[in-house]
Amino acid sequence: APLCLIVSPTRELALQTEREARKFAFETPVIPCSAVGGHDMFTVSDRLRQGCHILSATTGRLKDMVEKGR
Repeated sequence: APLCLIVSPTRELALQTEREARKFAFETPVIPCSAVGGHDMFTVSDRLRQGCHILSATTGRLKDMVEKGR
C-alpha cells in the first residue's frame, strides 16, 4: 500500500505531481506512481502491486479503484 496519497482534482495536476515526486525521489528507494483516468486500470493496478510509496491520483480514478477493490 502507498505510504503517501496525493489527491488531485485534475489529471494534469496529478501527473505533474508525480513528475515532481520522481525528481525528489531520484536515487532513493522511494517509488512514486499515478492513477489517473485515461490510463489502463490494469497497468495502474500492476504498478501498485509491484510497489508504490507515493501515489498521485485523481478523485474519480481513486474512487473507481476503491469501489472495485483494487
